[in-house]
Amino acid sequence: MKGRSILGLIVSFAITSQSVFTQSIAVESQRDSVTPSQQEASAILQAICGRDDVFPNRERGGQLACRKCPSFTGAGSRGSLSPFTLEKVVYGSFTQAGTREALADFDGCESHGQFYGGSVLLRRSSQGWSALRYESGLRSNNCLKFPSKNGRDLLVCQGYYAQMGHSYDWLDAIQIGSSETQKSQQIHLISKTTFNPPFYETRIEDWTAQDIDKDGRPDLSIRVREAKSATKPPGFETRYDSHLPNPTFHRLTFLFDGQSFRATPDTAQLKQRIERK
Repeated sequence: MKGRSILGLIVSFAITSQSVFTQSIAVESQRDSVTPSQQEASAILQAICGRDDVFPNRERGGQLACRKCPSFTGAGSRGSLSPFTLEKVVYGSFTQAGTREALADFDGCESHGQFYGGSVLLRRSSQGWSALRYESGLRSNNCLKFPSKNGRDLLVCQGYYAQMGHSYDWLDAIQIGSSETQKSQQIHLISKTTFNPPFYETRIEDWTAQDIDKDGRPDLSIRVREAKSATKPPGFETRYDSHLPNPTFHRLTFLFDGQSFRATPDTAQLKQRIERK
């Protein structure tokens, strides 16, 4: 892990991949990643790039952004990549119980190998928001919170990218510490979208927090779509919402004990079959 300085506490989370992109995937359930108000977005951005560097990115519908790429990003102050645009915010207590913190997802100022963006961890005090550190490549625009035993909030976030005729879909459990972030991948699915048949898809259809084992803690429930076809429908290689016909749906369950997730026996068996290596 390679550090970059932001208020003395920036840490970069390195992720290697090729031809990577992220997008907001249509799901059935409400997420804890939310779109902040303009006033809140402005306050967050001022804590990161300064009052005079905040502007509405009209190419993104007026979403607020840093005019220059912050020095801690992959692009640095060169600004050679798209503006550092605020996408979503997750509020919670991530580094310690009782803190008022936010993980802000940003698009821009990073290469495709870093998912075209990253997340900034901020803390709220009587003086307002202050930036603690930055995680390059950690996208938090589609996350759910799971309260842990120690009073901190653990996140489960979805990621997606495509390369070389395949698309990849996954969920990571993420623990954000004061100086580092730990990730544990719960599921990773692959779809073959181009080239020669047969074509196949295994994709996350939806995922929710439910107390399945009735222990008073939410567990992770995932609905997966699986299909295979000798022919390819129009747009299947480029649009996430274009699916193969005649799918089978599966339900996977990961029980949460307040510290980590554990697949049920049926889920472990199914997961082994549908995760293509």
